[in-house]
This record gives sequence, structure tokens and C-alpha cells, in this order.
Amino acid sequence: MWNVIGEEGDTVALPLRIYMFDDNMTQVDAAVLCVMYYTGTFAELALHPPDTLSFRFFGGIVWRMVLLSEQEFAFPFLSDPSGVSRAFKFFRHFRVEDKPLRAKSHDNSSLPGKRSA
Repeated sequence: MWNVIGEEGDTVALPLRIYMFDDNMTQVDAAVLCVMYYTGTFAELALHPPDTLSFRFFGGIVWRMVLLSEQEFAFPFLSDPSGVSRAFKFFRHFRVEDKPLRAKSHDNSSLPGKRSA
């Protein structure tokens, strides 16, 4: 688990940063997964050929990162699920998707907000 203890003894949530580089090591895309006051544990990383990774990080969610064969249009601030942020631009080279796990009767760990299809 990747957490940092702050000066007051509180746990500080660390974001998960995802970067994509081209053949010349120039950054072409980036995304950050983070929600204030949520701590995350990076777990269950799996490769789903040919273009998808899945993992768990926070909020009872299975996250998927899909590499795109071509850049696609994306509305800034609206095209990504809650908890995902990117620099202001209209194109992306990978998509981050979320899928809530089935809720247990006493589990309220999922995040409020929109969910991707």
C-alpha cells in the first residue's frame, strides 16, 4: 500500500500517475487518478491483450486503461470518470475507464459520480 503519514499523523492520499511516451521519449499523454481523502492500494494488475490493462486502486473500482491505435477526441473535464484528471486538451491517446464492483450490503467504499460505460 502506498500511503504517506503527514506531519499531524494523518494518512495522505497519493495519486496514481499514468504517462505515455512516444519512441523519442516525448510525453504524449498523461492522466492522474486521485480523490481527496481516499487512500488507494494499487493491486490486481492484469494485461488483457492486445491493448488493455486492468487494476484496482481506490473506491471499490476496477480501472481499465485502453491504449488507442489513434488519438481520439475528448472533452476536457467531461470525458473521464470521476477521480481522473488530465491536462486541458481535446485529444487523448489512452482512455481510462472505471467499473464499480458489485456492492456488498455493508460496503460504502465506492465513489459517487459518473461512471463510464
